[in-house]
Amino acid sequence: MTFVKQRTDLRQRFGELCEVAADMHVLARPSLERIGGTSLLWEAAMRPPAPVPLSAVTVEWQDVMPPVNRPLLEAARRCLPKESKAHRFERYSAAMGALTRPTLFENRPSFRLTRADWSRPDGPRLIFGTGQYFDLIDQNEAVAHELAVATSRAPSKRPPWRALPMRRLLADDPLLLEKTWRVPRRRHADPAP
Repeated sequence: MTFVKQRTDLRQRFGELCEVAADMHVLARPSLERIGGTSLLWEAAMRPPAPVPLSAVTVEWQDVMPPVNRPLLEAARRCLPKESKAHRFERYSAAMGALTRPTLFENRPSFRLTRADWSRPDGPRLIFGTGQYFDLIDQNEAVAHELAVATSRAPSKRPPWRALPMRRLLADDPLLLEKTWRVPRRRHADPAP
């Protein structure tokens, strides 16, 4: 199946894939819980003991780019199609931009939650840092793509972890904010606007 067909399959089965991913992570790490009936995950330490007024939340800014996670980057490259006979695309966003470009697709600056502390006696603290939209695409879409490919032959069957090298790297703590990664950028690697 080509990258374009795999992307189409991913979009069509997105909700189902979210459920499979949530089930896999909850089974691998029982301290994780689903939020309500959704596929969103959290654990007890992330849940404030009572509703928190927005005015009690301290927000801080750290102007630090996310780290480069080399093992995750190498695992992500395996799902990328070839850009030419000799080279694969460097980033998932570059492949998306060239082969299955959405209508709105710009690498704009974004805010990245880097740390959340709900246990502070003076109120919760959220720390944000610098990010780019394509950092999110390069990680999350690549991990979702990997799951879509692994489940394409048997959609109702949960794939083994060995079939998911990117997701396996996140299995110990999929909620760890420090595992957010970025791909080092070369000037010409960004898709044209």
